[in-house]
Amino acid sequence: MRALGYIALTGVLLTATACGSVTNLLAGEPLSNGVTPAAARPPLPGIDGRLDWNGQQSAAQSRIFLTARNDAEWRDMWHLAATKPPGPLPDGWIAVGVFLGMRNTGGYGVAIRDVAMQQIQPQRDQLIVSYDEKVPATGMAVSQALTSPWAIRLIRATDAPIRFARAN
Repeated sequence: MRALGYIALTGVLLTATACGSVTNLLAGEPLSNGVTPAAARPPLPGIDGRLDWNGQQSAAQSRIFLTARNDAEWRDMWHLAATKPPGPLPDGWIAVGVFLGMRNTGGYGVAIRDVAMQQIQPQRDQLIVSYDEKVPATGMAVSQALTSPWAIRLIRATDAPIRFARAN
């Protein structure tokens, strides 16, 4: 009888301390906390939920705009970014990359702002990749090191021609 009292007390304490889902699980009921088991969740977009990457050091000596539509181009893009790819190019996706090229100091950067389809003729679209380029303000303290900023973004695959445009 005493053991039954301890079991009942444990159940009350678990429920009172917001561990109701544990009690439900132990009772064979589904989780009631709104958490969906990982196996039932839809896959995250991109690579582990990431679509954007950027950095300060690439192998690009001059401004380059790239599109990767297959694994070989994807690996080449990351080789230019001077880092390992975060994973294989996902099916149904392509990547766009903006490489600013060599800069004499720190304080420079690049970010892909937007990717939007634009109609250029009836029955013909093009994809516009707009990017922001960060330039250090006059008199700003910056590192005295060579940099070569880059940004890469995964986007849904399209056969439309791609145009890069500086937004700022």
